[in-house]
Amino acid sequence: MSPSPLPPSLRAFIMSRPQLVEQLESMCGYRCWNRLDEPIDEVCRELSLNPETLARALADTPPISAKRDWANLPAYFLVDNLVDNHREFRETDLPRLSAIVDSVCAQFAPDHGPAKSLRIDFDSFRQEFLWHMQEEEEFLFPKILRTEACLRYPKLYPEIFKGSVNMYTSSHMHLPEEAFKEMVGSLKQKIHQLYDGQDETQAGNDIISKLDSFDAHLTVHTYLESEILFPGAAKLEQKLARRASAEENH
Repeated sequence: MSPSPLPPSLRAFIMSRPQLVEQLESMCGYRCWNRLDEPIDEVCRELSLNPETLARALADTPPISAKRDWANLPAYFLVDNLVDNHREFRETDLPRLSAIVDSVCAQFAPDHGPAKSLRIDFDSFRQEFLWHMQEEEEFLFPKILRTEACLRYPKLYPEIFKGSVNMYTSSHMHLPEEAFKEMVGSLKQKIHQLYDGQDETQAGNDIISKLDSFDAHLTVHTYLESEILFPGAAKLEQKLARRASAEENH
């Protein structure tokens, strides 16, 4: 069976499996980082990359074990794990929760206020969470990986014009994750209130259980981002700044 077609751009390829940065750099060095948004077929021609090799690597690379010493590994390993989390959130957790919310709401009349509120709140939560993950994968994660690559390749320069990771994490990244956890708690409360003291049906119990599981998964994911990835990225920026200062003073 032949591997699936390659993603449309090098950015999409890297975000499909960030750990492949190691293999990609072994084939073409730092040059790949200057072509993230070019069509993948053009990049392969320009950098003498074999599309079949890339497609096979994408198909054959297994998920990274969640139990790793992330702080002492290149960031692309942790980002690979976080992107895999995103895939589970999108493809498994959110569809499963949505189906259960539908099942709960179906037990009540279409104009039932609490049921409508539950549906609206869940849809809002799902959309905000999807946007948040997309923003990380399209901007923040590639920025961090490029910053790390700059330390490996002095000829490569960070995207300073896009702002500092340190500023971005403190003002923008930690609060959304906490807001999502609060929204999960709010959804659980609405499930309880929906039955107004009555015995909850199996669907109600199921969604509470699934929300608890999702909350636990999100807690681990948030910790890895806010306590390991983002502080590590800030340190990478500091190292680059010190190197630039030393070069200026040399």
